[in-house]
Amino acid sequence: MNFSEKTKNYLKEKPLRLMQFIILFTGLVLAFSYFFFFRSSTNNVRDTAIFLRLGIAETSRAEIENFIGENITALTELSKKIDLMGDENKKKDLIEKIMREKSWLMEISVADPDGNETIKISKFSVSNTESKKNIAESEEFQMASMGQLYLCKVHTDEKSIPILTIALPVESAGGEMPGVLVAQLSLQEVWNIITNSKLTIPGQKVYIVDSEGFLISHPDTSSVLKKTNLLDKPFVSEVIKEKKIVDGRQYVNSDKESVLVVGVPMQENLGWGIFAEESTEAAFVSYNQIQTAAGIFISLTFLLLFILIVNSRTLAGVFSDFKEEAKKRTVELKELDKTTKLLIRRDLDLSEANRRLEELDAVKSDFVSIAAHQLRTPLTGIKWSYLSLLEKETGPLNPDQQKIIEDGLNAINHTITLINDLLNVAHIEEGRFGFSFKNVSIFPVVQKAFERFQSLAGVKGIWFSIELPKNEPPPMSLDAEKIDLVLDNLLENAIKYTPPGRKVNLKLDYEGKKVKIIVSDTGIGIPRNQLNRVFTKFFRGENALLFQTSGTGLGLYMAKNIIDRHCGTISVESEENKGTTFTITLDTSCQL
Repeated sequence: MNFSEKTKNYLKEKPLRLMQFIILFTGLVLAFSYFFFFRSSTNNVRDTAIFLRLGIAETSRAEIENFIGENITALTELSKKIDLMGDENKKKDLIEKIMREKSWLMEISVADPDGNETIKISKFSVSNTESKKNIAESEEFQMASMGQLYLCKVHTDEKSIPILTIALPVESAGGEMPGVLVAQLSLQEVWNIITNSKLTIPGQKVYIVDSEGFLISHPDTSSVLKKTNLLDKPFVSEVIKEKKIVDGRQYVNSDKESVLVVGVPMQENLGWGIFAEESTEAAFVSYNQIQTAAGIFISLTFLLLFILIVNSRTLAGVFSDFKEEAKKRTVELKELDKTTKLLIRRDLDLSEANRRLEELDAVKSDFVSIAAHQLRTPLTGIKWSYLSLLEKETGPLNPDQQKIIEDGLNAINHTITLINDLLNVAHIEEGRFGFSFKNVSIFPVVQKAFERFQSLAGVKGIWFSIELPKNEPPPMSLDAEKIDLVLDNLLENAIKYTPPGRKVNLKLDYEGKKVKIIVSDTGIGIPRNQLNRVFTKFFRGENALLFQTSGTGLGLYMAKNIIDRHCGTISVESEENKGTTFTITLDTSCQL
């Protein structure tokens, strides 16, 4: 018998030794996992912390370069147009327009080939004529005269705001250079970008250094005003002079605090560098916490293993009890399996019951459709009989007889409306509503809807108005008759539930590919707690029932289904006793 077989037999005979062996083996596996896997994971956490700080610097750089680039682009376009404007007043108007659009351009001047400023528009002074001068000896004029864009060294104005001078040649149609365009760009927005960045957190500092190492933006403004130079710091020199990315460097600042700093160079023509720094303790707080937690975890693990070894005899008894408990749980699982099968059987029964309910719902729809058709024909005949009486075809009527007939006619009309609505709802639910889509303009549809309800609004004493766009929207795919039905429902409700003397407005709006039809009133409104039920069948607000007893509660349900079929949306906003606004949004690009 070899050694492995002897060991196996020994452990079978003495299960306590087997348990102790398993505990020791578990401890060795945990120790191995920590030293070979966990430590590498914590290093990844550290690298991630550096990467996040580097992301802050790169994001800020992109926003700042975009800000400066947009202004340079605007000035480049101006340099191409300024020589084409023959009249000096037109040139000034063009410059002032650019300065309004790019609010951080504080001053723009145009100099002739000899360096004499012919135009100067400045936000610094009221009069621009007195400050004109010859700039032929200036560095920016000489560089721009050579036909290239030039960005000067950053300086500060009287309010200590950093200013970037931008110079570029004026272009002409003939190819010659008729002058130079010089602009003063305020870098206040650069401060705003850094200060308002959503990526930075308290304790982090993001600052910018120019090509000579001077601070041009820093959370501590006094450092900028003192013209602090940081070129003596190795990481600044690497970014500014060598154009390298500093991806995590630790140094001790003037407060004797260990600081983590990252830095990235900005575009070549600026020569700046942007840096983000934070105390090492705050930057690596997650890394340090994980390391501390790991140490505690390992210590507690070995302590627990030691306790398990000492109490292994007791644990052996526990495991024996656990085995017995496992047998009991097996029996319970079998019972649970039986219960599960029973539930599945019940689920099948419920599915069958649901199918039967769907069949009954279809039968109900057929019944409603047939009953409505059967009722509408005799009601229409009764209606014409009442109309004949009112028109005195059978002889004159006294006032009491005329009132009785008018009341009956109103009741018949209401019943016919209800039947029509029920038929429409049944057709919608059965998918047989009969849409006929054509490419037509929505403009006359809205205009005719307004005309249909002008007289009704006038009789009730309501101010009814319409707003139409200057340009007619393009033709779009829609069913004009169904849209008429939607608008009739909305306008009828608006006029019905708006007291005399108040306003109802119909508005058609068109922007991009979206057409909006807005019906607003100043009527009784809809209670806030009932707004979510506005587009359901048979809904009528509690206050509407008190204000106007007649109504089917089906109009808005049909309206929503019609608009949904048009690839559109319908929404409602309302405040009780102040009014209601329905907004229909249609997409002109939707082809049906």
